[in-house]
Amino acid sequence: MPPSSTVPVSRLNTELPGGAAINLANLLLRNSDRRVTTVQVSKHVEADPEVYVVTRVNWAHKGSSEPLLVKLPSLLSVLETLRGSRSVPERVDLESEKGLVVYIPTGFHISELSSNRKRAVKYLLGLAEETVAIFQDTKETVERWFWKAARQRGFGPKIVERIAAKEPGYYTPDRANRFQDLLRRYFSVKFTIHHSQGCLQVEREK
Repeated sequence: MPPSSTVPVSRLNTELPGGAAINLANLLLRNSDRRVTTVQVSKHVEADPEVYVVTRVNWAHKGSSEPLLVKLPSLLSVLETLRGSRSVPERVDLESEKGLVVYIPTGFHISELSSNRKRAVKYLLGLAEETVAIFQDTKETVERWFWKAARQRGFGPKIVERIAAKEPGYYTPDRANRFQDLLRRYFSVKFTIHHSQGCLQVEREK
């Protein structure tokens, strides 16, 4: 993952419940790829906000030069793992080499944090590590099961690479379209790709 300085998290007001403990935890996490924070989702200050873990996910295994068709399963697996939370991004830059910053919900609320500063910080550090590990494991499981389903329809990763490279004997417009249709049917995340803008737009659930 990229240096932790690229994970954007602002310091919290120390007068807010849990603010000082979260700031101290992030100070101790400064050399890691993760941070902890709360997320404001409305105009009104939440009395008992949920704690989120922020990290950066490199969903393009071979960088931005990798054909889009090849790296879409990885990106959609990230979005699928976040689905149902408040943190699904509306737009993803498909040409970025910095990966995707994700806000992972923990199900843990500020009111549950110990009033003992040392215990609170220790818990937050463990929560950050565990949350990222579970997220990565879930994402990899989603992607692995997709490829299992894809292989049953004649689309393995190597074959898709050849389709994306338009190799003779592998590529046809129909075959490329059938793989994209498989992606849309398999993943519940609804999306639109804007090739001219180099981005993927996620449709909000109604």
